[in-house]
Amino acid sequence: PAPQSQSQSQSRRVEVPSLSGIGITSFTTPKGAGAARHDNNWEDDVLYYIGTKRGKLKELSQSATGVICEDILDADGELLKPYPIYAMVHLEGEGAHEHEHEGSASSKVTEEIACGGGDRYLTIWSKTEDAATSSAENEDEEVRSRWSSNWKITSKLGPHTGWVKDVAYFKCMPVSVSLLGSASASASASATIVHPHPHPHPTEILFSIGCNCIEVWRKEVRGPWTHYLKLQVESCAEQGATLSSDLLCLGVYYDNGTGTIKSASASTSISTSTSTSSHLFAAGVDGRIHIWGLGLNKDTLALELPEVDVTAAHDGRVNKMLICNEANLLISVGNDSMIQCRQISFGLIFDLWPLKSVSMTIDGYLQHQDSSIESGNGNGNDSKVLPSSLLPRLVCMCVVNETAERVTIALGSSSGGVFIVDIIINKNIKSTFPLQIEVQQKFFLEESDGGSGNGSVVHALTSSRGAKDQEYNIHIGHSKGLVIWNTELIA
Repeated sequence: PAPQSQSQSQSRRVEVPSLSGIGITSFTTPKGAGAARHDNNWEDDVLYYIGTKRGKLKELSQSATGVICEDILDADGELLKPYPIYAMVHLEGEGAHEHEHEGSASSKVTEEIACGGGDRYLTIWSKTEDAATSSAENEDEEVRSRWSSNWKITSKLGPHTGWVKDVAYFKCMPVSVSLLGSASASASASATIVHPHPHPHPTEILFSIGCNCIEVWRKEVRGPWTHYLKLQVESCAEQGATLSSDLLCLGVYYDNGTGTIKSASASTSISTSTSTSSHLFAAGVDGRIHIWGLGLNKDTLALELPEVDVTAAHDGRVNKMLICNEANLLISVGNDSMIQCRQISFGLIFDLWPLKSVSMTIDGYLQHQDSSIESGNGNGNDSKVLPSSLLPRLVCMCVVNETAERVTIALGSSSGGVFIVDIIINKNIKSTFPLQIEVQQKFFLEESDGGSGNGSVVHALTSSRGAKDQEYNIHIGHSKGLVIWNTELIA
């Protein structure tokens, strides 16, 4: 398309030299990390953890002297095979709970990370602090405890049937769930998992992908991760899915951890005593998106996972999904260059969910299904459909900021472009789904590339708040290293 005006903002680019030449494949962020600092009391602040193409786990922190990147090594000396870490998730866990072991000092687990990799395993890393008591002279002669931190591989879950391309985490409390129907033939994968210990404690669930299967892992309070179920997705000729049905991405619609299923579709009727809901989403190579109900039965303490619907969404691979609870949106992107936004409507069949769909050009312009080109400021020109060479593969994204009326995401492409996209729910528009999708800002890893597709491939994105209002850092993991894009959002 012809050049069009774009809103401008202050931005700067920060390279991380210690990661130059290292392929970055995944991020995960601790809860509360990367918050803006408004004082001079700097301590080491872990921004996020990094997974690399060669299977290294790294910790990136910020101090008064700048950005620091360090390897995380297993305290027992276990060496990892050099397979990519495709996905990571930071687990809420049980907090800094203490464990007593016979013949050893007390320890507490402060953090856990689940890493899915090319070795076909889901690896659980636990950060523990071991106590060594020593007397300290003071006026009360109190005994003080000092803690030393270290990371250990505490579980290797698998093997899976293939590479572990994505991981999702769910934490729930028991609630009443009553299944009143059965799933249709096109949504037949369902399961009930019996809770082994009848106690009303939070239950942690991990979902991990291996080929066309989802492995379900469960952890009770202070217990080990245990395999409970394999969900399997089959091909479906009626939906155009006749070849591979391998899965690539997962997402959980999280109802504040209650785990209550509301309703699903006409094929499966689910009733509860409350009006909230939690669901699992999965998508992959064949372009379909699947949805399962997700809840813990209060009476039987069984985890219930009925697959309630599936829809043919993208033309080809679905590479990433985002679940936006506040805005009630399901956002998906794929190899077809499409950005699809669905209004989550569990009372309707999936195909009837309100949908807004646009495609993005290689240089960051939006092409609507009516073939009009829309610039970042929302103005469009009529244009013919562009050739596929100008439509990039959209491979990753992250939420930058979210409210009930507006979601701002960062979107990465295979051609080295990163785009800040606003998804605005404009209730002043007379429409059944009053959604506007606008490109706010653009960034290219190769500054002289301009979106030609000759630069690095963006593999992973995450964001953190800056020091000023509306200032954000977009952390870009790509095939040749890590770049931090510091920018101010446009209101």
